[in-house]
Amino acid sequence: MDLLPLLRARFVRNSAANFLLNSVKKLVSLIIVILIARYLGPTALGKYSFTLYLGNILAVVFALGIPYLLMRELPRLKGKEQGAFLHTSALIVSLSSFILLLSLPLSSFLLGFRLNLSVALALGATMVLSTFIWSVYVGREEQRKAIVPGILSETVRLGMGLLAVLVLSHYLVALLGYVLGLLLFFLLSFPFLYPLLSPNLLDPRKILSRSVFYLFYGVVGLSLIYIDTIMLYLLAGAHETGMYRVPSSIVGSVLQVFPFTVASLPALSRRVAQGEEPRRAFQLYLLPILGASFVFQAATILLGKPFIGIFFGEEYLVTYPLLILLSFLIPLKSLYYYSVQAVVVTEGERIQFLFPLVGTAVNVLLNYLLIPSFGGYGAALASISSFLLATILALWWFKKYAPKVNGDA
Repeated sequence: MDLLPLLRARFVRNSAANFLLNSVKKLVSLIIVILIARYLGPTALGKYSFTLYLGNILAVVFALGIPYLLMRELPRLKGKEQGAFLHTSALIVSLSSFILLLSLPLSSFLLGFRLNLSVALALGATMVLSTFIWSVYVGREEQRKAIVPGILSETVRLGMGLLAVLVLSHYLVALLGYVLGLLLFFLLSFPFLYPLLSPNLLDPRKILSRSVFYLFYGVVGLSLIYIDTIMLYLLAGAHETGMYRVPSSIVGSVLQVFPFTVASLPALSRRVAQGEEPRRAFQLYLLPILGASFVFQAATILLGKPFIGIFFGEEYLVTYPLLILLSFLIPLKSLYYYSVQAVVVTEGERIQFLFPLVGTAVNVLLNYLLIPSFGGYGAALASISSFLLATILALWWFKKYAPKVNGDA
C-alpha cells in the first residue's frame, strides 16, 4: 500500500491537530488527577471521578446525538444546505443546554441542595455546547482552527485545578474550573461558527429523527466507558475508586491523545460518499491505526511504573499491575471506535447502538459479579471483556452487511 498520498491527506493533518489538542487536554486532566491523588488522597479522587463522569453522561443525553450526526453529515453537505443544517442544530443544542441548566433549581427543590449534583449539571450543560462546537470543527475537517480556543480553555481549567488543590483543598473547585474552561472554548469558537450559519432553518424533526440513533449510541457507548468506575464507586467505595483511577487515568490519557480516532470518521465518510467501496476505505486506515495503538500500549507498559512512582507517589505503585492489565484497552478501544465509525458511514446508525448496548449489559453483569471479590481488577476484566465483545459484533456486522448497504453485493 502506498502511504504517501495518505500522509498528504487532510486525514493526517487533522490527526495532528487532534493529537495536539487532546494532548493538552489530557495533560491538564492528568495533572489535576495527580494533584488530587497526591494532596487530597484517593477518596477525594474517587468522588471527583464520579462527579465528572456523571456530568459526561448528562452531556451526552442532552446533546441528543447531534454532535455525532454533525461529524458524519457535514462532510457531505455544502453551501446553504450545510448552513441550514448547522443553524437548526445549534438552536436545538442551545435549548437543550438551557433546559439542563434549569434543572439545577428543580433538583435542589426535589432532592435538597447537593453540591456534587449541581456541579455535575453545570458541567453537563457546558459540555453540550462545547461538544457541539467541536463536532463542527471535526465535521468540516478544520480542527486546526480549534487549537487556540482549546489551549486557552485548558489554561483556565489548569489554573482552577491548581487553585482547588493547593489553596482551597476541595476537588469540586477543579470541576468548576472545567465548567469555565468549556464555556470559554464555546465563546472563543463562536466567531468560527457564526459565518457558517444560514438564515434558513430545517424542520427540527428531520434532524432529531436521525440524531436519536446517535443519542442511543452515545448514552450506551459512554456507559460502556464509564460503568466500571461508576460501579466500583457504588460497590467498593470512593477509596477503591480513587486507587483504580490512577492507572485508568493513564490509559485514558493515552487513548485521548491517540491521533487517528476522531479524524477517521469524516475521512471514511468522505471516501464512501465519493463512491469508494466501504471495505477498501476501511482497510486504508486500519493498519496505521492498529500499529500506532500497539506502540502506544508498549510505551504505556514500559513507562508506566516510573511515571506512577514519580508523579502520583510510591503509595500508588501497587496499581502498576492493574495498569498493565488496563493497557490492553488501548488497541482494543482503538479498533472498537474505528469499527463503529465504519458501521456509521455505511448507513448503519440504526444498528450501531446495539454494539455498546450489549457490551454495557455484559459490563454491568461482570462488574456486579467480580468487583466484590477482586475490586479494581474485577472492574478492569469486565471492561476488557465487554469491549472485546462489542468490537467483535461491530466487525462482524461491517463484514457481513456493509457492501449490501451500499449496493455493492
